[in-house]
Amino acid sequence: MLDATVSEQQIEYPTDIKLLNEGCRQLERMIERGCQVAELLMPRMYRRIARKQYLNIAKKRTKANEMLTFGAT
Repeated sequence: MLDATVSEQQIEYPTDIKLLNEGCRQLERMIERGCQVAELLMPRMYRRIARKQYLNIAKKRTKANEMLTFGAT
């Protein structure tokens, strides 16, 4: 039997951009549920545009980190 406190884990540390994206997604879900309960139309939230912007930033950070790693060797 293994003790879970000493087994290795892959921990993903949150970054500012991930926290911002997750907060936006949760807020959109809350607004959607509220509109369903109140039988209102959903407001325009530009989800696709926000998702594309998030992915662009996330990709740029990854490439920058890789360039720093390769440049150091």
